[in-house]
Parts: sequence; structure tokens; C-alpha cells
Amino acid sequence: MATITKRKKKGGSVAYTAQIRIMRDGERVHSEARTFPKKAMAEEWAKRRELELKTPGGLLSAKWRGVTLNDAIERYLHEFAQDAGRTKRATIQQLQRFPIARVQVNELTSEQIVEHGVLRRNSGVTPATVNLDITWLGIILRTAVAAWKMPVDLAEFEAAKVLLKSKRLIGKPRARDRRPTAEEIEQLRAYFRRSQRIRPTAIIPWKTSWTSPSPPRGGGRRLPGSSGRTSTRPRQHVGCGMPSTPGTSSATIASSS
Repeated sequence: MATITKRKKKGGSVAYTAQIRIMRDGERVHSEARTFPKKAMAEEWAKRRELELKTPGGLLSAKWRGVTLNDAIERYLHEFAQDAGRTKRATIQQLQRFPIARVQVNELTSEQIVEHGVLRRNSGVTPATVNLDITWLGIILRTAVAAWKMPVDLAEFEAAKVLLKSKRLIGKPRARDRRPTAEEIEQLRAYFRRSQRIRPTAIIPWKTSWTSPSPPRGGGRRLPGSSGRTSTRPRQHVGCGMPSTPGTSSATIASSS
């Protein structure tokens, strides 16, 4: 049962505090209180809260009240992603920047998840990127249920996922069908140069030439999307700039130099 306590404030006004305590096997399993300016308001709130706590899952929901998705993400990173790579951690942490991270875990609805997907698509990212957000969101929510017993409604998540897929807001990444252009390679190099100013250990790819070769006199491999053009040039790797020809290994190159 709840108890109502009357107390006077400094200005002479009166306030009423409703205190709810739930005991099981001699131990307190839950406690909460709220103050009102009138006794009737305190009594009405206490009765309503006691009924809510008696419903199935009521105590569990009360335990996690105020816990947001952001809190769940932080806990997941601390307990399950300590050995994760920098890219994976950055992808998970990015979810914390969006409004959905401020939603209480036990109140997360399919509508809010769909709104996040729409927000991301409207920002210009691809369905594959939105799908990455939804995938990690699902992993975190399932972990919250299985590992921490949080009262998350996974049915809401699954319903949102079905709708996002039907609206083509999420999808698989498209296969690459061409080589990067010289301009795109230079943009990548510029990005890594900026990164190196912040983090000196950043690796800048070697400069390579990606200009389209003239048609060979005979034989050669077909260039993706080149309308039948072929090339006998060895492949260039952006990461190291070392040519790779069929039947030639790095050990062969090293031994011949």
C-alpha cells in the first residue's frame, strides 16, 4: 500500500508526497515517490501506479523507466563491443546522434523506428546505409532482452523492419560495376591527407593512374562497363600501387629485385 505524507514548505504552503514500496520475501524490490500540491491528487496517482505495477511486466517496466536507447547503446559498447574495430564502433555510436537514441527503450515503437529510417533516407544516404542502422538497432535491442532482461517489444522492431523493406527504405548494397575514376581516387587521397593531420598514423594510398588505356593490339581483359574495350595493363592496387600480373606473386617480385 502507498503512504501519503504531508509536509510544509518554506513559504508556508503544504505538499503531499505519495510513497509506494513493494516488498517480497522481506526485501524491497521497488520504491518510488511523487509529490503533489493536493492530497486527492497524491491518492489518485498512488492508486493508479499500484494498479500499473500489478499488471504483468509492470515491475520490470518500472525498473527500466528512464533508460533510453542511448543508455542501451553505451552498455552494449562497454560489454559486447570492446574488441570491435574502429569502423564497427563508429557505426554503432552514430546511432547516438539521432533523435531515436533519446527514446526510452521500453517505449520504443515501430513508428519511431520507421521515422528514423525516413530521416536517414532524406539526408541522402542509400538504403544499404539505412539497413546498417536497422541491423545494429536490432542487435542492440535483442541483446537488451536476452542479456539485461529489458522490457523491449521486439514485435515492434520486426513490424518496422517489414515496412521499411516494403517501402524500399532499406536494402542490400549494389555491386560495383566499374573502376574508380582518377578524380575519385584524388578525392580519397585528399580525405586521407586531412585525416593524417588529425591522426598521423593514417595511411595515404599511393598515387596511381586510372586513365583508360588505348585498345590493345591483341588479347587482354575486358574492362567493366567499357562497351567491349579490353586492356593488357596489369591491375593497379590503390593501397600499395604495386602491379599484379597473372602468375606473378609478391615473393617473385621481391626475389627478382
